[in-house]
Formats: sequence, structure tokens, C-alpha cells
Amino acid sequence: MWPINSQTYTTGGTYTEVIGCTTHELVLTINTSGTNSTSITACDSYLWPVNNQTYTTSGTYTEVVGCTTHELVLTINTSGTNSTSITACDSYTWPVNSQTYTTSGTYTEVIGCTTHELVLTINTSGTNSTSITACDSYLWPVNSQTYTTSGTYTEVIGCTTHELVLTISQLNDGDACTSDTCVNGVPLHTFVDADNDGVCDANDNCPGFDDNLDTDTDGTADCNDLCPNDPNKVAPGLCGCGVAEGSCDGAGIHGPAMVASCATATTPWSCYHGGVSGQLRLCWSVHRHRWRRHCRHLRRVSQRPEQDRTWHLRLRRERCGHRHRRHRRLRRWLSERSEQSRTR
Repeated sequence: MWPINSQTYTTGGTYTEVIGCTTHELVLTINTSGTNSTSITACDSYLWPVNNQTYTTSGTYTEVVGCTTHELVLTINTSGTNSTSITACDSYTWPVNSQTYTTSGTYTEVIGCTTHELVLTINTSGTNSTSITACDSYLWPVNSQTYTTSGTYTEVIGCTTHELVLTISQLNDGDACTSDTCVNGVPLHTFVDADNDGVCDANDNCPGFDDNLDTDTDGTADCNDLCPNDPNKVAPGLCGCGVAEGSCDGAGIHGPAMVASCATATTPWSCYHGGVSGQLRLCWSVHRHRWRRHCRHLRRVSQRPEQDRTWHLRLRRERCGHRHRRHRRLRRWLSERSEQSRTR
């Protein structure tokens, strides 16, 4: 509306109005009004060029310039950094930007308000092959696995492929005559013959001695002959080497040996192998003394509780005193032998 004449114009043009002696001229330009809306996403802050204002928060802002209303739809995001360390063999393709890198280094890529960082280490791949010969089994230090069969095994560690070419040999050859040892992974089978007589120790009757040495020529090698100088005996028996069994009478040189044998025997019956009543009386005397001590022991323990005392008393009746039938039989037999000796 032109105040001069209170007229409203909607089109541009030149308009005049004479008031008194003055001619008023209106050069009018009519513009169409409108709205200009802009959506912006920014990191941390945004400077709007329409009004040169800086905004740090999300929202909708307006500014009228001329006949145009400018609208700003603003989204503010907080910026950040995402760092990743990668070790790869030969090359690496970064999923963030789909780029492939073949050298070590630090690479960055900005996506939105996030700065992605790649700390990359590139190693050259390789192969390490080892050949091993072992007995029965082998523990591979690379992976701590134990293998018992020959073959080629692989293990990847980092960028290195470790290869094991393994040969397994059986240590035990099943031969009792050999000693099996493993030397540098190779089985060594040694024939064991301590006396070098051509017969292995496992099959040798006299390992370490001459199998053919027979001093008394009785057909029994000295190593198995307890009387190597007595062709009639291979064991001392009751009378000893060089003395025929049954000839060691009385308490002479052979008497003490027999007494010692009787003293250690389980029962006096083990002494009834030879000799006459004099020697047998010595045997009986030794055993009678031993059995008497045993009976005295039984008398002491007979004071035990009923369940124990009953067993000990029964044992006493069975094994001690002249009432035992074996005692009576022994005394009767000794008496007969003594009578025979006096009548000779």
C-alpha cells in the first residue's frame, strides 16, 4: 500500500500521484514471497551461512531474508575416533573403505563424524620345513602334539607355515637277544652276550660265565653246580660237598653243619634224611628247645580275652607237650634207632 494515496499495488510498475504542486512517483517492484528449507547433519557444530550463526545442538532454525523465509533442520552428532590394530600376512583389505594395503602403516578414513584409524603391520609369509626321524613317537614342539606314525604334518603360526616330515621307526624288534636303543632317532639293536660264548644272555643258562666249564666233569656246568669239585653231587645236601649223603654220623666235623640245618628247619622232620640216632638226638634237642620256648610264650598269651585265648589254648594242645602224637612218634622212632645202634 502506497501511503501517498493509500493505494495497494500487487504488480510492479511506475505510479504517480500529484498533490498540490508536487508530483509523487512510485517505481514499484513486487516480489513473490517463499520459504527455503535445508536439512543439515553436522559434527559437533554448524555455521549457517544464511545468518552466519553457529549452532551446537540439533533443532529447526528460521531466518527471513527479503521475501524468503529460510529454514534450517539441523542434526548435530558428536565426533569420535575408532582405532584398530591389524597384523596380516602379505596384504590386508580394510572393510571400512574396501581398500587393500600391502605395506605397514597408519591409515585413516572419515565416515560421518567418526574417524576410523587402521594401524597395520604387514608380514611376509613363509614356510619352515623340518625332517625328523624318531623311535616309536615324536613330540613336535611347534604345536606340542605327539605323533606315532610317519607322515607330513603342518601347523600355521602367524605368517609361517611349519611343516614336519616325520619318519617313525619301531624301537622294539621283538628279539629277546638284543638290547634296543635309539641313537639319533634310529633304532639300534645290539646282540647281548656277556660271556661272548655265542649264546645270547636271554637263552644262556650261565650268562656271564663259560657254559662249557665243568671242573668235576659231572655234566653240570660249574655256574649251575654248587659242588663244582665233587663229581657225585651238584648241591651240598646235609653232609656238604665231597661227603656222600648218609655218611655224616655223630657230632664230628659234619655234625655242626647238620645241627645248624636242623636249627633253621621248619620242623624236626626235615632232619630225618641220614645219619644215626646220635645225630638225630642233636636235631631233636635243638627243636625241643625251640618248641619249649614257643609253649612258654603260649602260656603267657593265654591270659588274653576269651576269643583269643581259646585259639591259643587249642594251638598249645596241638603243638606243645609230650601228648602231641608227633612227639610220641618221634621219641618212639629215636628209641628204636638207638637200640639198633647198640646191637651193631
